Amino acid sequence: MSMKTIRCNALKKILSLLAECALVTCYKYDEMDSGAARDAVTASDVMEAGQKSGGFDRVYADYDGNDELIKISVGIHANYFFTGYRTKDAAKAALTPEAFAKYFPVDVTSPEPEAVAPVEAEPIPNHYEAKQAERKARYEARAAQASTASDMTYKRARSMASVIPFGQPIHIGHHSERSDRNYRGKIHNTFGKAFALADTAKHYADKAESVGTGGISSDDPDAVRKLSIQLVKMEEEQAMMKKVNALVRKKDVKGIEALGFSPEAAANLLTKDFAGRIGYPSYRLTNNNANIKRVKDRIAALQKLAERVSIEQAGAGYTYKEDTDENRVMFIFEGKPDEQTRKILKNNAFKWSPNRDGKPWVRQLTNAGLWAGKQVREALDKLALQASEVA
Repeated sequence: MSMKTIRCNALKKILSLLAECALVTCYKYDEMDSGAARDAVTASDVMEAGQKSGGFDRVYADYDGNDELIKISVGIHANYFFTGYRTKDAAKAALTPEAFAKYFPVDVTSPEPEAVAPVEAEPIPNHYEAKQAERKARYEARAAQASTASDMTYKRARSMASVIPFGQPIHIGHHSERSDRNYRGKIHNTFGKAFALADTAKHYADKAESVGTGGISSDDPDAVRKLSIQLVKMEEEQAMMKKVNALVRKKDVKGIEALGFSPEAAANLLTKDFAGRIGYPSYRLTNNNANIKRVKDRIAALQKLAERVSIEQAGAGYTYKEDTDENRVMFIFEGKPDEQTRKILKNNAFKWSPNRDGKPWVRQLTNAGLWAGKQVREALDKLALQASEVA
């Protein structure tokens, strides 16, 4: 185990380390040896206490042999001392059994629980769903970090402003005028930073909320199954609308109610709308039928793509791949391609993917992507041929 000293003004790092902890406790220096019960606090509480006290006095972090955080200790002058334990095991090793049971009551030794009926296990997410979940969690973490920073910055600005009596003007011509203007400017800028951080938090919160709401992706290995379920619902809705419209034309209220509609809903179907139509309007059937065709075509296209096998071919200064697992058309280069090559790739909607093996330029494996890959290969081979003729 090794101990490292952390700069007291490295607020972001301190907040990040505290946020990792499963437990953060607080006690006063004069209670250090008294055995007094320690209160559990949050990372935000620690940062707020440091701000109110004018900063931290000392910050230490203990790491294990793998450079993983074990605990962090934060002191605030002669007032408070905070200790954050990254895991339950770390807290259990440092605390008495009574103290540990207070913070983690579920870990207290108790009689064997009564047998409960087995529950059906949740389906294991595929790699695409796991990737989406990680992306959502990443955005949520960024939103939480920005929100915490915004609250701390706003409180700091309020604290700075509180030293100026309400309504006190700047004394023009006084020796304090310049420093007063500068101080008020700092207050204004600090408030601005707080509001900007709040906007950043909202931005990432919105991005997290939107993850997974864009429909069924072709990258999803279960896309065909999910689209098939969607197709069945659309076809059932189409059949229901046709059946209801047939009963509406007969003004058969009881027949409509027999399909599961309430008396009010059945009456509404027989009431003319603003255009004088009754039942389901024709555009709803037309639009739903068009969506049925679209989903069928997409299922067929995905099934056809699923029959393809991955290929890898060497070209003039590049490697061309059709990766069915990644669902991507790829161009891999040794090092960074020249500007003209990058322009050709960008003009054909290929994007650099530094997080994939080989750092390829990629595009989704669709008919359009395959055609674009063919165009890029022809252009790159032509460039290589011209370069060899010049040489």
